[in-house]
Amino acid sequence: MTRKEKRLVWEERISSYKQSGLSIAKWCDENNVHESQFYYWKKKLNTDPKVDNTSSKWLSVEVDKYDNNPDSSILIKLGQASIEIKHGFDPSLLSEVVKALRID
Repeated sequence: MTRKEKRLVWEERISSYKQSGLSIAKWCDENNVHESQFYYWKKKLNTDPKVDNTSSKWLSVEVDKYDNNPDSSILIKLGQASIEIKHGFDPSLLSEVVKALRID
């Protein structure tokens, strides 16, 4: 079995577990799967959104009035941190700062 085929099999197994409503132990017992294998593949496939380090959480933003003044700024609050964005900011730097401050 190729790696790709094995991955597809485990994606199906984990999906089946999630739909079953059973505990992992019970599902593994009923499906003749070793729990250690199940946990290994669950982690490898990163199917739990709580541990998905690549996902983004988008927030809606309301802007009362657009100000085209180059001296204007936007204040972003992430938990207890605040970020002030001014005209000419570096979008990639902002992205890195937000990732560093991400609240799970």
